[in-house]
Amino acid sequence: MRRPAAIIYRKELLDTLRDRRTLAAMLLVPMVAYPVALLVTSETIAVERRAQESRRVVVDVVSPLPTPVIVGLGSDPDLRVRLSTSAASREDPKTRARLARSAIADGGDVSIAMTATAVEAFDALGTSAVELYFDPSTPFGEGSVRRVERTLRRLDATFRAQRMVDADLPPTAADPLKLERRSLASDEAIQNQFLASLLPALVLVFIAISCFYPAVDLTAGEKERRTLATLLTAPVPPIHIVWGKYLAVVTIGTLAGLLNVIVLGLTFLRVMSADPSIGPIHFTPTPITLLGLFVAIVSIAAPLAAVMLLFACFARSFRDASYLLTPVLLVAAVPAILSALPTFELTPQLAAIPLANAALLMKASIASTPPLGALAIVPVVAFATTGVLLALVERVFADERVLFSTDGRRADLKSLFSRAPRASVETALALGAGVFVLDYYAGLFTSGTSPVVGVVITQIVCHLGVAIAFAAWMAAVIPWREMLAARAPGARGWLGGVLIGGGAWLGISLPAAWITAWLVPGQAEASEAFSAALDLGEIPIVFVMLALAVVPAVCEELLFRGVLYRLMCGTISPRAAVAAQALVFGLFHGSIYRLLPTAALGFVLGELRRRTGSVVPGIIAHALTNGTILLLELEAPRAWVNQLAEPTVWALLGVGAVALAHVVVRAQREPTEG
Repeated sequence: MRRPAAIIYRKELLDTLRDRRTLAAMLLVPMVAYPVALLVTSETIAVERRAQESRRVVVDVVSPLPTPVIVGLGSDPDLRVRLSTSAASREDPKTRARLARSAIADGGDVSIAMTATAVEAFDALGTSAVELYFDPSTPFGEGSVRRVERTLRRLDATFRAQRMVDADLPPTAADPLKLERRSLASDEAIQNQFLASLLPALVLVFIAISCFYPAVDLTAGEKERRTLATLLTAPVPPIHIVWGKYLAVVTIGTLAGLLNVIVLGLTFLRVMSADPSIGPIHFTPTPITLLGLFVAIVSIAAPLAAVMLLFACFARSFRDASYLLTPVLLVAAVPAILSALPTFELTPQLAAIPLANAALLMKASIASTPPLGALAIVPVVAFATTGVLLALVERVFADERVLFSTDGRRADLKSLFSRAPRASVETALALGAGVFVLDYYAGLFTSGTSPVVGVVITQIVCHLGVAIAFAAWMAAVIPWREMLAARAPGARGWLGGVLIGGGAWLGISLPAAWITAWLVPGQAEASEAFSAALDLGEIPIVFVMLALAVVPAVCEELLFRGVLYRLMCGTISPRAAVAAQALVFGLFHGSIYRLLPTAALGFVLGELRRRTGSVVPGIIAHALTNGTILLLELEAPRAWVNQLAEPTVWALLGVGAVALAHVVVRAQREPTEG
C-alpha cells in the first residue's frame, strides 16, 4: 500500500511542478494579487484618513459658553468656530437640539452647548457638562466629533493645570469639563448606515463566488468531460452557445445576489434587534430602495458573469480554472472593500466605473434614496462592459487553439528553470509579476534605511538586476542587446527624448492626473502622503535627482521598454505591445491615483521605443519628466504648484512637444519584432 501511494504522490506532484502555467497560477499570481489588493485598500484608507484630518471642522456654538472655552476653541487652527448663541437654548434641550440640527444642515459638523448651570459651575471651579451635537450618519460626523473632543480634552488639561496653581481649590477643580454626546441621527438613519457599510461588500463577493463555479463547469468542466466538442459540432452559431452559457451563469449570480440580500438583511436586522443598545428596528425599504437594490445586483452579476466566463475559457481543466479565477475573485473584492468606506459615495464620476458603481448604488439605496440618474447610468455602464466582454468570449470560442487546449507547456524538473522560455505575452506578464513580488517584499529588507535609499536599492536590485539577468537567460533565443535595446538611437532619437522629457510632464502626466482627480476623490491627499513618505526635506537636491529621476529612468526603461516590450512582441504586434506594457507599467506602481498618469507616460515612452528601436531616448525622457516633477515639488513656489492641480491651457504646450517628438523620430522597427 505504501509503494502505490508514494508512486501516485510522486506522479501528481511532478505533473503539477512540470506545468509552468500551473506554477504561475498557484504561486506567482496569489503573491501578486494579495499585495495589489492590500496596496489599493490601504492607500485608500490612508487617503480617507488624511482627508478627514486635513479638513477644518466647523464648530457651531449654539448656547452661551465661558469666554476661556470659546477662546480655546478658536485658537485651534483645525477648527472654525461659528457663534450663533441663543439664550433660549440654555435650559431647553429641545431648543438646543433644534439649533444644532439647523447649524449642521447649514454646513456645520459639530455643535456645542452648555446649560446656565454648567456655565455657573465652570465659573465656580466646578465640573461643567459640555454637550456635543453631531450626526454620525454623515461621512465626517464621527471623525469631526472626535477632533473636537480632542481639542476640548487639551483645554480641560489646561484649565485643570491653571486651577491647581491656585490655592485652596475644591476637588471638582480637577474636572472643569464633562463631555456629553448628543446624537442627532435617528435610529433608522444609524441602522441604514450600518447595513449600507457592510451589505454591498458581502453581496458583491457572494455574487462573484456564485458566478465562479458555473462558469468553470460550463467551460473547463466540459473540456474534461469531452462534451464541449460535441456541443460545437451542433448546427448552432457560436454566439448562441456563448449567450446560452452566459445567461446560465448570470442567472445563477443574480439569484444568488437576491437571496443574499434577503438573508443578510434579515440577519443584520435580527442581530440589531437582539442588541438592546440599538433599540427597535426602523428599517422600512421603499419601492425606490428595492428598485435600486435590484438594479445594483443585476449590474454586479452581468459583468462578473462575463469576466468569469472569459477567463474560464482559457483554463485547460477544472483545477486550472480554479487557480486562474482566484485572482478575479480578489480583484472583485477591491470595489467591495472601497464601497464600505464612508467617504466613497455614488458620484457621476464613480458611476462610470463597473462593479464599484453598482456597489455604491446599493449603498446609496440602503442608506438613503438612490439618485434617479444613477439608476439609469449604472446599468448602462454594466451592460456596455458586458457587451465588450462577451465579444471577447465569442472570439475565444472561435479559436480552437484556445478552446480545445488541454495541455500546457511542460518540462522536466531539471530543465524547468534552465531552459529559456519563449518570447510571449505570458512570459512578459510572468516576469512582471515576479518583479512586482520582489519589489513589494524588498521593503522588508530596506525598512530600516532612508526611503530614498530604499528606492535606489530596489530599482538597482529588483529592476535592473532582474532585467539584465533575464536578458542573459534569454540570450540563446534573443541576443541580449536586442532584448535590452540599449543601442545608440541616432540624432533624431536623442532630440525626441529631450522633447518628450520637456513636455510629457505638462502635456501627459498632469492631464492624466486631472482626469484621475475627477474620477477618484483624494488625489491631493495621495500626493501629499507620497511626498511625506519619501521625506526629502534634508536630502541634497543633487542626490534626490540622481536617486529618484536618473536611477528609476535607467532601471525601469530597461525592464519595461526593454525586456517586457520585446517579450510581448513575440506573440502580438509592436503597437499592441506598446499598449500592453504601458498598462503593466501603470499597474506596477500599485496606486489607483498614479495608475492613469503612469500608464499614459508608459505609452508615450513605449511608442518612442518602437519608433527608434532603442530605450535610450526613453531613459532621457523619463529622467527629465521625473526631474521636472521633483523640482516643482521641492523648489517651485507652492502657489504656482497648486495652480497646476487644475486644468490649464499651458498643457497644450506639453502636448505639442510630445507630438513634435513623434514626428521627429523616424519610424524604425527591429526585424525580429512582430
